[in-house]
Parts: sequence; C-alpha cells; structure tokens
Amino acid sequence: MTNIINGTVRASKTQGNGLFATKDIKPGEAILSIARPEIIALDAPRLQDTCANCFVWTAQSTIDGQEEDKTQWEGFMRLQAHIKHIKAQGDQEKKMFDVLSYGISQLAEAEKTGLSLDVVGRSLGIMMTNALTLVTPTFDPLGICIDPLVCSANHSCDPNAVVVFDGPSLSLRTLKAIKQDEEALISYIDNSDPYERRQQALQTRYNFTCECCKCQKGPTLREDSFEDADRIPSDHTSIQAAEECAIELLEKGKKCGNSTQALEYLSQAKKTLESTRIWPLGRQPSPSIQQQIFVNQLSAEQSKANALHSGFLIYFEIDPLLFPEPFHPVRIVHNFTLAMLVLFLSGEQGDEQILRLQEVGLDFGIVLYGLLQEVLNNVSKSHGVDSRFARMVKRRCEEVFTDMTRGTTAKLNEVEGHLDDQWALLRHLFTVKAS
Repeated sequence: MTNIINGTVRASKTQGNGLFATKDIKPGEAILSIARPEIIALDAPRLQDTCANCFVWTAQSTIDGQEEDKTQWEGFMRLQAHIKHIKAQGDQEKKMFDVLSYGISQLAEAEKTGLSLDVVGRSLGIMMTNALTLVTPTFDPLGICIDPLVCSANHSCDPNAVVVFDGPSLSLRTLKAIKQDEEALISYIDNSDPYERRQQALQTRYNFTCECCKCQKGPTLREDSFEDADRIPSDHTSIQAAEECAIELLEKGKKCGNSTQALEYLSQAKKTLESTRIWPLGRQPSPSIQQQIFVNQLSAEQSKANALHSGFLIYFEIDPLLFPEPFHPVRIVHNFTLAMLVLFLSGEQGDEQILRLQEVGLDFGIVLYGLLQEVLNNVSKSHGVDSRFARMVKRRCEEVFTDMTRGTTAKLNEVEGHLDDQWALLRHLFTVKAS
C-alpha cells in the first residue's frame, strides 16, 4: 500500500495545531492513508485471537534513513501531553502516572538511550491523550494506535472526516467535501451523545471545552430532544435517573460474557427508557442499547431470526440519524452485517419466524440483493476501493448475485423490479410505527 498524504499540520484556530487539506477533497476520499502508523499496540486479551505479527514493525522498516526517523519523533513530541491535567484528576491518578512513567523508563532502560524520565513521562502523556482506538474494518476494538500526522487532527462534534483501519493500515476519510486549506476534523468521542455528556467526556479525557458549530447551539438539537414536549416534567430528576440506570445496565450488558444474560441487562435498559414515555429511539443511550441487543441476538443460542427486528430497526430508524452520510463506515458495516444475517436466515429450513415472514410476502433473496447492492455502491467511499473489506464485499456480492440471477439480465431486472415493494414491506414489519 502506498501512503497517500493530502494533509499538512499547521497552527489552528480551533486548538493548537491542526490538520489541513492540501487540495480539494471530495466526500468519501482519503485525506491520509498510511500503511504503517508509527505505533500500534494490541490489547492483551486480543493477543489470543489476533495475529500480533501482522502489527509488528519498526520505524526503520518503513522510512528511509535517520532524518525521517527524527522527523517522526519530533512530530510525535509535538502532540499535546496534558500531564498537568492528568495529575490534577486526583492523588491516585497522579501516583499511577508517576509509577507508570518510572516503570516504563526502567523496563525500556531509557537512561541507556539518553531518554530522561521527563521525556518518558511526556511520551506517556501523549499516548494517554492522543491514542486512537485500533479497530478491525468492522470496528471491533483491538488496541491503540498513534501516528503524529493523523493524531494532529482536532475534534468536532460535527466532524468532516473519520478514521478507518484496514488491518495495520490507517486512513482518514472525508465525510463531507473539504476544500484546500480547510481543517480536517474528527470526533474524539461518541458525537451522538447529548450536549452535556459530550462536554463532560471531552473535559475529562482531553481537558477542553468544545466550541464547535454543533456545541455552540447547546442542548437544542436532536441529540437532546424528547418525543413529546408536553410530557416532559418540570423536575428532570426522574428522567436523569432513568438515563443513569439505563447507562449502567448497558455497561453491564457490554461486559457480560454470556449473551443470554447480556440480553437481560439490555432488555431492562430498554424498558427503563421506555418507561419515561418520552425517550426517542434516536437519543442515546437508546441507539447503543439497540445495537448491543442486535449483536447479542446474533450470538445467542435461540433463533437468529430474533435479530431481524433489531437489525432493521437500526437500518431504518437509527443509523440514518446517527450517520447521515450513506457511505459512513459504521453504517456500511452495520448494513453488511445485516445482509449476512439475511443470507444465513435464507438457508434456515423450518424456522417458524422465517416461515411467517415468507407467508406475508418477504423474499429473503431480494432483500439480500438490495442490502448487498447498497453496501457495494458505497464501500469504496467508506473504506477505500482497494481495502481488504471492500475486496471481501465485492467477492461476496459476486457470489450472491451470480447465484441469484444466473448471470442473466432478465433475472436481474426482475429482482430489481421488486426492491421497492420489499422495502415497503420491511418498513411495515420492522419499524417502530409498525409495531
């Protein structure tokens, strides 16, 4: 993979330095594409199921000579460390930081290489402040990643770019058109959270108050809205209590290793929000709860058909709100996962839920074709045309399309001619209004 560099670091009006486009870049194109980021480390549990050798390299193996090595190091050391903020969080946090700094220094024998304890401490602060979450192309967490160029991108709760991994390779892709000399902005947090939670998360982790175009409007946008303004109590105590309870149950569900038990926690969380009678499906933590329900239904022992309702609820009513760009990488991954579920269920014989859906006219083959075609049309923008994920999607689509149409134009036209009717039926069967 050849590196693509369409960005440069310079002073920003937003915060310190920032990353700026060096040319006009269309939506769904790469600002940066880096074959080997400077630092990658896998989480210890992922060493059991992830090939660590695929993520092992040294700076010398990917750059030409000491001068570029020095440039990489200088770029890394220019990143914000926020050591004072980290230590100011409490005596325990300060002690933990100092112990880690000293331990790393001793383990790496830093003194022999001329690195002072202060330099080691600053490096640790940079890692803690700037590290990106290393994920698979389907956004399963693997570890952490640092690259000075990508990590120079500042935050916005209304980002125009998103980070995507393809194995050990990293790319920064546009969500919106970016003009030459315009700043590329990513979201450091879940930007679908309500205003106060976004501000709290940014202040706690990154030590700044966000003043992006979205936050300048305060708690007035969709993320902070409820379904029925007339039902909102003047005292928000009960609403806040329901939110905190649902978030706690959601976290229990995420950490639970048993899908059946996780679904119990998540079901309680969902019912807690529903009990308010004003909590919309698109307001967090409801979308996260629904996504976790879907994930656990896929791995639970009972019929996978149970996941269809959750999957299409996300497809129709949640993802278009949270990820309005049809080529957003998360949305494409969700759609592909849903397509694979439909493919699996199309081969299930005798499942009562599947039979009932077929009786009312649902054609799993046509639905599968529609989902895969949507993914295929957008994956070059979401992940890059030469990415592993895009190549895998293309192979799967070719297999399915050939099997369905036998390569004949007449059969293809027949399938496409029924898409609108099938999508109308899906909405009728699986959306909130239908239920």
